Amino acid sequence: MSTRLVRRTLLSPSWCSACRSPRHTRFEIGPLVAAHLSTSTSSPALHASKDQDASRGPRQTTRAEEYLASLRAAGFEPSLKDIERCRPRKHAEPSSVAYITQYNDLLSTLCHSFSREQLKRFAQLYGLPAQWTRSNKRKVHFAEAIIEQQWKWPSLKEAEKLYRDSTEECVETFPVTPSQLFLILGKDGADLLQLSIGYKVHIGLSSHPLALRVEGLRGDISELTQVIKSLKQDILEERYHLPTKRPIRQDLLQRISRLAGAYVENVDQAGLVKGGCSKQSKN
Repeated sequence: MSTRLVRRTLLSPSWCSACRSPRHTRFEIGPLVAAHLSTSTSSPALHASKDQDASRGPRQTTRAEEYLASLRAAGFEPSLKDIERCRPRKHAEPSSVAYITQYNDLLSTLCHSFSREQLKRFAQLYGLPAQWTRSNKRKVHFAEAIIEQQWKWPSLKEAEKLYRDSTEECVETFPVTPSQLFLILGKDGADLLQLSIGYKVHIGLSSHPLALRVEGLRGDISELTQVIKSLKQDILEERYHLPTKRPIRQDLLQRISRLAGAYVENVDQAGLVKGGCSKQSKN
C-alpha cells in the first residue's frame, strides 16, 4: 500500500457526516504513522486494517445515542448527565494511532447526538471560558471544547506531536564554550555519560565549531535540551589578573582545572586568565 494513500488530512476541508460542516475534519493516519506501518507492501497490519474497515459496514448507534433519541422523541431536553453518558471511562495512549480513532469516534458521537445549541449550552453549563462558548463557533468546535477542555483529552494536534516525539529520530547540535563543555562533561566525562544514559541518546563532540552533537528520539532530545540549557545558564565565567603577571604553564592548566573543579585558561601572556565554574559551587 502506497504511503501517498495513507496521509494526514488534519485541518484540510472535508464534510462531516455528523454535523455537515465543511470545516470539520477527521484526523487520519499521518505520514509518520504511514511510514511506520508501511515497512513492507505486504504488511499484515495494513491488510488487517483494510479488512476491518471493509467489515465494519454502516456506523452502529450506541446505547447512549439510543437513549438520547428517546429523549428527543419524548420532547425532553438533555442535561449534563446525559452528555456524560457519552464520556468514555478512559482513552488510549495519546501517542498511539488508537487514540486518534477513539477521539474521532467520540467527536462523531457528540455531533450525532446533540444539536449545536445543546452543545453550546453544555459548554456554558460546564463553565468553560467565553472563548469556547462564543456564538460564532460551529457545532464541532463546541464538541471539541467539551472533549479537550472539560474532559481533558489531548487535542489531535498534541497527539500527533506526542507520536512524533516517541517515534521520530533526529539530530540536534548544541554550541558550547570550553568552560561549558568542561563542566557538562564532569570528572572524566562521568556527568555527560549519565546524561546519555538517562535520556537514552548518543552524545558526541564536534570541534569546529565546538558543540555537542546529540542523536535520539525527538521527545528525549527535547527533554535533554532543557537540561543542557539549564546547565549552561548555571555556569559563571570570570577573568582574573595573576599577581605573577605571567601565564599559567600549559602542562598545569588541565591539572589546576581538575583540582579546582573549574575550567581555567590563559587569555594573554600578561597573567590574565579566564575561569568558568558552576554558580552553585562558587556560592
